[in-house]
Amino acid sequence: MPFFKKKLTEDPVDTTLSSEKIHFDQLIHDEPKFINDLADQLIDNIPLVLSFEKLNVDDANKLIAFFSGVVYTLGGKYLRINDATFLFGSETAFNDGSLEEFVNNL
Repeated sequence: MPFFKKKLTEDPVDTTLSSEKIHFDQLIHDEPKFINDLADQLIDNIPLVLSFEKLNVDDANKLIAFFSGVVYTLGGKYLRINDATFLFGSETAFNDGSLEEFVNNL
């Protein structure tokens, strides 16, 4: 499974919102509609690259499970780019092989 291992001690997480960066941890608690909007993009065959590195382990695992479930229902899949970054896409988005090539060329 792609889930993160739980650390014995948690690092403090910056939960401030700015126009340059938005942290998922803030959005989970304040704007869950944003997460649904991302799921809608997957449903509309728009692949997503999502980084979970600023999240605590539990929230990261919940979001990875959620988006994994979304792509599963779409017949799609996800690819791990690095330890905390994943590419999620529907079956249609993966049909031509360009997403796998994109990840392999990183």
